[in-house]
Amino acid sequence: FTQEQMRDVVEYAAVRNIEIIPEIDLPGHSHNLARVRPDVLCNYTPGLKASDGYDTRNVMCASKESNYTLLEDIFRELAEVFPSQWVHIGGDEVQLSQWLQCPDCSAWLKRKGYTDGYKLEDMFVGRIQAILAKYGKTPGVWNEAAFGGGLSKKALVYGWKSAEVCKQVMMKGYRTIFMPQEFFYFDMRQSWHEVGPIWGGAFDLRKTYSFDFEKEGFTAEEVALVKGFEAPYWSESFLSQGGDTTIDFIEYQTFPRLCALAELGWGKNGGGEWQEFHNRLYTRHYDRMADMGL
Repeated sequence: FTQEQMRDVVEYAAVRNIEIIPEIDLPGHSHNLARVRPDVLCNYTPGLKASDGYDTRNVMCASKESNYTLLEDIFRELAEVFPSQWVHIGGDEVQLSQWLQCPDCSAWLKRKGYTDGYKLEDMFVGRIQAILAKYGKTPGVWNEAAFGGGLSKKALVYGWKSAEVCKQVMMKGYRTIFMPQEFFYFDMRQSWHEVGPIWGGAFDLRKTYSFDFEKEGFTAEEVALVKGFEAPYWSESFLSQGGDTTIDFIEYQTFPRLCALAELGWGKNGGGEWQEFHNRLYTRHYDRMADMGL
């Protein structure tokens, strides 16, 4: 996309009450960037035997000033294209071992008296927060970025790993988008007999609808920090399945589970009566969805 094309998409979405939030996943998940700009990686020679000679490193070096200069240039452009207050900066699944092998990152930890790689992530995220603030933006992050305790409470945490991990984040006082994989990852198969990923489990409409904050042990103070629900659908996991790669399969995975998510998100705290909800779907909404072509 050109910047002008992206502005058109943002405007198209805004007319439909949809806010587009850009995400650049940092400092991990940077494999593609590293193939174009290998200088963003840490300053050590990796062992390549296990990967058949291919450099699989995917974490930006936290100690290189040039990386922050590069990222400021990128975020400045993003701020010009996307009017949203939020920019999602990732923070998940960082392979801390890459930093611990880096002489420059290790030296930073030693100077600060730290041994924990999460302290480097705290520093990295703090630098990105400061860059975003210059352009009037607030970070969204995956839940791992909140573990170190250095993340600003202004940030929005996307809690994905489990309901228990979401609770740990909310106990720290972070506003949270609630999306634990075992209830809301709609790319997961709906039964063990279907296609689709299963690392987050297999679950159907009833499992999604069954989520109940009280039964899961959340306090009223923690629930007050939930800013909304989200149902991820990771298209790369769908495309990698092969076979049926039509829109029909995406809609099959999404509906009617999305109806349960919507009811939870529109103010229901969970624990509703399943049969009443299912009757409403069956007698009123299935025909409506069919008429929509789902």
